[in-house]
Amino acid sequence: MPVTKHQLWSRFPMGTCLKTFCVYDKPYWSDAGFNGLLLADDPEKYPVLGTLDYSFPNPQDPSRSLYCLIGFVSGLHSSNWRDMSEEDRKKAIAEQYADFWKIPELKNPIAYYERDWCKERYSGGCYTGVMGIGTLTLYGQTLRDPVGNIYFAG
Repeated sequence: MPVTKHQLWSRFPMGTCLKTFCVYDKPYWSDAGFNGLLLADDPEKYPVLGTLDYSFPNPQDPSRSLYCLIGFVSGLHSSNWRDMSEEDRKKAIAEQYADFWKIPELKNPIAYYERDWCKERYSGGCYTGVMGIGTLTLYGQTLRDPVGNIYFAG
C-alpha cells in the first residue's frame, strides 16, 4: 500500500458490531401485524438496536420456508458481549424480541447464528468506519484512489 493509504486506514477503524440471526418456525412478528423492523433507543434495556426481517417464505413447499430476524448489536454492547457465551447472547436477544413485540414465542428460535465482524480479517469490523480528528483533512484525497487493480468503495 502507498504510505498515504496505509496512514488513512490506520486512522479509520471500523465499528464494533455483532450481526445475529434468529431463525423461527413461523413468522410470528408478521402474523401479529409487525414487519420485523425494530429500532430501539434504549441501549441499557435493548442490546439489539436494530433488526430487519430476513424471511423467505416458500408457498409451494412451506417446509422449505425460512423465517429469520437479523439483529445488530453494536458499540459497547458488542464489546461487552464477547465475554458472554453464544448461548447467553442468543437467550438475551430472543428475550428482547419477545419483550419488544410482546410475542412469547420469539423466546425460542429454532436456530441462532452470529457473525462477529471484528474478527473478520479484511474488514476488522462493521458496518461503518469512524475517522479520527484531522484524518479526512490529511488523507481524504486518497480515500477512493485505486492501488493497482484494487478499488476502494463504500
